[in-house]
Amino acid sequence: MMNKYYIRFIVQIILLLFLQIVVMNNIRLFGYLIPIIYLYPLLFLPYQTPRWLTTIFAAVAGLIMDMMMNTPGINLASATLVGFIRQPLLFALTEEQELDDLSSPLRPSIYTMRLSKYVLYMLLLALVHVASVMLLEVFSTKLFMKILPHILGSTVITLIIFVIFEALSKRNHSA
Repeated sequence: MMNKYYIRFIVQIILLLFLQIVVMNNIRLFGYLIPIIYLYPLLFLPYQTPRWLTTIFAAVAGLIMDMMMNTPGINLASATLVGFIRQPLLFALTEEQELDDLSSPLRPSIYTMRLSKYVLYMLLLALVHVASVMLLEVFSTKLFMKILPHILGSTVITLIIFVIFEALSKRNHSA
């Protein structure tokens, strides 16, 4: 059952990587906001996915982005960070009674988390990724106040796209 889910995950991430590289990276909303969509499937891997596997999936996705965009490890580092912090954040925000029975694959959703925690989960992971990418790009904290609007704007746009993806999704609360 889990192998089927991982195959679907790999197909989704390949499609979103392609879409990110070909379309999203060429979109500059309001002149500087870039929606980041390629990590969307990573956020919704089942709870049972080991942390090391999530981190590897994220690192590979980031590496592919870096190879295609000719960026020296920026996406690799940022995506790996998101993959690494995903599980502790996920378990911190999930209602305990939902985690009582993890015998079958269960993915994060509005059904396993309250709406506010679900949006917070997506928001925090998007913020971590966008902020780390942009801070690594400028490689200076002196410019933080200048890039803060870019970070916040790109995070909000990314979150809106994640919410749209979820609304269009026909998934239920199990994997």
